[in-house]
Amino acid sequence: MKLLPIFLLASTSGFLGLAQVQAQDLSVAGTVGTQGLGVSFNAGSDLTFIENDQIQWHFSLSGYGIDDAEDIKVHKNDYEADVKNGSAQAGLNWYPISQKSMKGLFLSAGAIYFDYELDGTTEDDQTIHIGDIALTSKQGVQLKTDIEHTSMAPYFGIGWGNRLNGEAGFSYRAEVGAFVALSSAQVDVELVNHNGEVSDVDLEKERQDILDEQEYVKVFAQLDIGYQF
Repeated sequence: MKLLPIFLLASTSGFLGLAQVQAQDLSVAGTVGTQGLGVSFNAGSDLTFIENDQIQWHFSLSGYGIDDAEDIKVHKNDYEADVKNGSAQAGLNWYPISQKSMKGLFLSAGAIYFDYELDGTTEDDQTIHIGDIALTSKQGVQLKTDIEHTSMAPYFGIGWGNRLNGEAGFSYRAEVGAFVALSSAQVDVELVNHNGEVSDVDLEKERQDILDEQEYVKVFAQLDIGYQF
């Protein structure tokens, strides 16, 4: 996760410069969601698509780190793992409806930079699936898996809340969306306590299955509670 702090620092500096220009239409919030805990910024813009709509710049930083987390599902197996994730999200929120009952609805689009790491070993007391082989816990075989995935990804989402109105006060914003990474993960697998029960072919199949799982569409959700200036 070496590139993320540099990226976040540069992005934050640029966004704060924008915020100084449009301080009357700015909100700052704490966030919680699938990407972890963080902070988000929303700023008004002069952009418009249709009459009486509103377009905001949105930027958020979030992340988490968990040591010895249990029951982490990777492909078909449960792991005890150290997991780290950091992300930066930047884009636009479009509020197309001006009627009071629906003015909080927005569509979002932009890009996410994320840096994900998992270092884990399969838990005991389960059937271990490795490729096409299934091993019971009595056989004592464990699978050690390392995943590193750093990538940019376009995202699209839909949400509700925090239509800037030029008035100071507390605000909220909730969003759900999806993204697909533009680059592949790096996956390494290794057997522990084995006596030839698993072939190299099955071990490679398991590695490829985990890699394929990392390529799927990722869903995210985020809730912001903050203050509008």
